[in-house]
Amino acid sequence: MNPEQFHIDIQNIKGAIIDRVLVMRTANLGLIIIRERTTSGKFLPGSSSGAEMYSTKPFAMPYGAVKTNSLKNELRRNIDTGVVFTKGTNQLWILIKGGYKKYRELAGKDTSKVSLIWSGRMMRNLGILNAGENEATLGEKDADTKLLASYHNTMGAGKSKRLHKFLGFTDKEIQKMTDFVGDEVMKRLRVMDQ
Repeated sequence: MNPEQFHIDIQNIKGAIIDRVLVMRTANLGLIIIRERTTSGKFLPGSSSGAEMYSTKPFAMPYGAVKTNSLKNELRRNIDTGVVFTKGTNQLWILIKGGYKKYRELAGKDTSKVSLIWSGRMMRNLGILNAGENEATLGEKDADTKLLASYHNTMGAGKSKRLHKFLGFTDKEIQKMTDFVGDEVMKRLRVMDQ
């Protein structure tokens, strides 16, 4: 066999072993890893200290931005929790004395750990943006959740600019995906060998 034919044979084998299907399956494993880690309240290195716990520092927000009417009513009912006031051009604001943790608590949301989930939209919209024969790109599928993810990953969320880095992988997670690919390649080689 001449070197040119050998090169062609190697390229054909590579195409039979690593294809878009394997890339997509590996990317989906990556999505599962990110979602499971994040919803369990764990974040990547480089996250802010205390990123796993909700803030109890008082904060103010526009009253109209409160998520639901029932939450607005709950905040107004108890002056120890929230105080409504006007600011600037008579825009209504609310001071939430117990911080974001209290805000979530009153909304009936879990406060035991930061999971980056209010409605579930950000994790739902995390997906495969594109995939080729050798690589895939993961990220947020729409502009709103992309902006929200960038606050958590790079710019910092809230007034304290707290980072909750969740897009990416630890060495252990990369090893899990590498092992998955290795197992898949070995299965495909065994089929080709028969």
